[in-house]
Amino acid sequence: MAVAANGFDLVLRGGRVVDPESGLDAVRDVAVADGRIAAVGTGLTARAPRGDVDVAGQVVTAGFIDLHSHVSDLGGLRLQAMDGVTTALELEAGVTPVAQAYDRAAGQGRPINYGFAASWALARMEAVAGLPADASLGAFMARISDPAWQRPAEPGQVGTLLDRLAADLAEGALGIGVLLGYAPAATPIPPRSPIGPATGTAPCRRPGSGTCWSTMRSWCGMARSCPTRGLAGRSAPSLAERARAARPARVPGSTVRTQLSCTNKPFPL
Repeated sequence: MAVAANGFDLVLRGGRVVDPESGLDAVRDVAVADGRIAAVGTGLTARAPRGDVDVAGQVVTAGFIDLHSHVSDLGGLRLQAMDGVTTALELEAGVTPVAQAYDRAAGQGRPINYGFAASWALARMEAVAGLPADASLGAFMARISDPAWQRPAEPGQVGTLLDRLAADLAEGALGIGVLLGYAPAATPIPPRSPIGPATGTAPCRRPGSGTCWSTMRSWCGMARSCPTRGLAGRSAPSLAERARAARPARVPGSTVRTQLSCTNKPFPL
């Protein structure tokens, strides 16, 4: 960006500048002009003295993206903003129906960016237990211990579940959050069974991207992160419902948090 001869609108002077893209981690000045970062360096000057802000001892970096956020109230979101979070995504548990969650968030006037995965657990509560759809953390917590949604699913219920997840993806869900450990009685299928698209299942897409995120949790094992594609064909209880919904689009997956199973149980459905 071209810089006026009389300096910048704002200079954050002497902070520890961390730039993950370039690998920079050093004391620098950050200059802003016309609302955009115009320069990073030393000895930068603002147009007016009040435009120079001493940030020595502070970290200056890009806004953080929180991939695993359950914060939905404005007070908590403001605290996230004060911690440097500019985007908070609910990608672990997810929410369903996702359109309801987006409408609710827009009506709140949230101070930071937001996004949601679809919720395998909430969709299962609706399809298997017949509980009313409610895209809220309160509904999830109130139902989490109800055994009605944890039981094996009938074939028709599996179809209903997949249709709900497909609808959520079409409404802008960033992926599917799968909390397998909360429903240990989920219907098993043999690990080597072909997992194909369910009738009426929409591809996992979002505007401008071919990426689908997924999260998994199984309680018996050591917590660690790994690409979901690295689990394909293994015996850990894993991604049947998520894969059946996402595979038609042939998109890669990334994992927010995975706890690998230490058993040889078949895939849950």
